[in-house]
Amino acid sequence: MLLLVSAFLKDKATVEAVAATLHDKIASDALAGPSLQATIAQARAQLGETDEALNMIKELLEKPGEESLTPAYLRLDPLWDPIRNDPRFQKLAEAK
Repeated sequence: MLLLVSAFLKDKATVEAVAATLHDKIASDALAGPSLQATIAQARAQLGETDEALNMIKELLEKPGEESLTPAYLRLDPLWDPIRNDPRFQKLAEAK
């Protein structure tokens, strides 16, 4: 939650610090790791870091997990609104 709140407040330093603390958990937890990584991608999108967010989305769409990211989820979740108009995002959201 701190990660997203910090992103909404445009506090990049806190987003970076929290994301760094999650790195080991993401790498070692195949079930919850992808959802944590998706939260980091959402924070990056909120901060306007479109390239980084899109790279993470591409990777996450190929990973199974507790709350796997899917094209349908990309289309529905308003947390992706900051990058929704990017053609690369639209292509990922429309993938079958």
